Amino acid sequence: MTTINYSDAISHCAFCGLVALSTARQDNKIKNRIAANKFLSNWAHRAIKERRFPSIITPELTSIAATGHRNAVVANVERVLQNIWNGFNSEEKRIDNLPQKMNDRISNAFNELKISDWSATYAYEQDWSKGGFKPNGLKNVFIIKDHAELFDKNGQLSDNFIHVFIVLPPTSNKEATKLKMEVVDALYKHGILVYSPQTCIHERCHQYLFEIWPFNKKPNELPVRPS
Repeated sequence: MTTINYSDAISHCAFCGLVALSTARQDNKIKNRIAANKFLSNWAHRAIKERRFPSIITPELTSIAATGHRNAVVANVERVLQNIWNGFNSEEKRIDNLPQKMNDRISNAFNELKISDWSATYAYEQDWSKGGFKPNGLKNVFIIKDHAELFDKNGQLSDNFIHVFIVLPPTSNKEATKLKMEVVDALYKHGILVYSPQTCIHERCHQYLFEIWPFNKKPNELPVRPS
C-alpha cells in the first residue's frame, strides 16, 4: 500500500494551482483578482473530477472550488495557495534542521516539557502485571520501555508504531485539553507528529493515548494539528 503524505500532497496541489494561474496570466486570460478566483475555482473543480490529486486533500480542493465562485469578489484564493506553498516548504526546511533520529526528537520534546513541570519519561518501566499506570497527581507523559526499544540503531521505527501516554491529575475538561495540546505542540516543535488520539476519564483524571508512526506517516490519516 502506498503511503500518502498530506504535506507533500497539499503543497504539490498548491504549486500546481499557482503554475496553472501563472500560465493563464501569460495568455492574458486573467485580468484581476476576481478572474483569478474564478479560474482557480474551475481548476479545483476539474482537479476533483479528474482525480488529479490524492483523495486526502479533496476537502481542501472542494473548499477552493466553492470559495472561488461563491466569494469571488472578496476572496483571494491565490494568496491561500501561496500561503500553503510557503508554509509547507518552510516546515520541511525546519524539520530538515532537526535531529534525524526520531527517538532523539522525542527525548528533546520530553526535556522541554520537564521545564514546564511535566513528569516526562522516555522508556518508562513498570511491572505491568500489577496493573496499569495509576494517576499520581502529576502531569505525566511517557513512552513505555518496550516501545522505546523498537527504535533501530539509526533512531527510526521500521514497521511498528508506538504509543505516547498522557495521564493528568484531576482537572476540568478545558484544562485537560490545554495540557494535552502542550504535549502535542512540544512533540510537533521537535519534529514528531501524533495520530489517532484516544481519551478516557477516570475519577476526573484525563488520560490520552496517541500513536507515533515510522517517518511521521500513518497511511490515509492526518496527524493531530498543533494549536
